[in-house]
Amino acid sequence: MKVPQLSWSTSLFLAGVFAVAQSVQEATAASSNLILSNHPPTESNSLQEGFRQQVDESRQRDLYETCINSADRVERHAHSMMPARIWTFDREKYQQKLDRLRLAAEALSQNQAAFQASLTPQQVSKLDSEIQGVHQLQAELEFRVQSVDHELRKRRPAKWKIAQDTEAIPKLVKAWRKRDQKIARGIDISR
Repeated sequence: MKVPQLSWSTSLFLAGVFAVAQSVQEATAASSNLILSNHPPTESNSLQEGFRQQVDESRQRDLYETCINSADRVERHAHSMMPARIWTFDREKYQQKLDRLRLAAEALSQNQAAFQASLTPQQVSKLDSEIQGVHQLQAELEFRVQSVDHELRKRRPAKWKIAQDTEAIPKLVKAWRKRDQKIARGIDISR
C-alpha cells in the first residue's frame, strides 16, 4: 500500500490540529472540574451535568463563532487577491496578499480543529457527514492556496490561473460556512 506524502504545510497543520485538540480537551476537563468543585456536595449529579452541558454549549458556541469569523477573513483576503480587469502584476504586492491569505486559511483550519475537538462523540457520530465535508473543503482550500503560490513563483504568472484559484476560494469558504452552520444547528448552538 502506497502511503501519501504530506506537504510541509499539511504536516504543520496536522501537528497544530492535534496540539489544539489536546489543549481543548485539557482545558475543558480542567474548567469542568474547577466549576464542579465549587458546588456543595449535596447537589445532585443531574444538576452538575446540566451545568456542565451549559458550559460546553457556551464554549462550543464561542468556537463556532470564531470559525465563522475566520472564514470571513479568508474570504476577504481571497477577494483582495483577485486580479483586476486591467492587470499590472506586482510580485511583491501579490506575495504579501498571498501571505495574508495563507495565514487566514491556517487560522481557519486551526479554529475548525478546536471547534471539532469540542464536540462530544455522540455529536461527532450524528454530524459525521458534515464534518467530513468540511475536511474535503479544507483540503480543496489548501490546494487552491498552494496553486496560487506555485503560479506566483513563475517568472510570468498567468492572470487567468490566479483568477481561477482566487475566485474558487470564496465559494469554498461559503460552502465551509454552510457546513459549520449545519453542525451548529445539529448541536443547537446556531446563531
